[in-house]
Amino acid sequence: MFDYAARALFDKGQSIGNRRVQLTRFITPGSDGKPILARIILSCCAADGRPTKLGMTGNAPTGLANDAWIQVTGRYTDRVTRDSINDEEIPYIDVESWRQVTAPKDPYE
Repeated sequence: MFDYAARALFDKGQSIGNRRVQLTRFITPGSDGKPILARIILSCCAADGRPTKLGMTGNAPTGLANDAWIQVTGRYTDRVTRDSINDEEIPYIDVESWRQVTAPKDPYE
């Protein structure tokens, strides 16, 4: 997910193009209350963990509990919003399909 977010933000999706991507992440509420995707990135240990977040357009899931893990398949979209917590940019993915999955053994990225 970090690779998708970095490419979506820093090269405006040029290196992604129209490729279909598949990401497995958990649901968390966005600042507008709508579900977004997240995964915690660790540089060294859990103490330095920080979330990477993605908004969703298209066939985005609804009605799932926070912390539910899903696998989404979708494509790049140029939509971006700002995180109300840290003012960082949050890129989006245009969801074509999704399914609920069990949490991975290693939930960190």
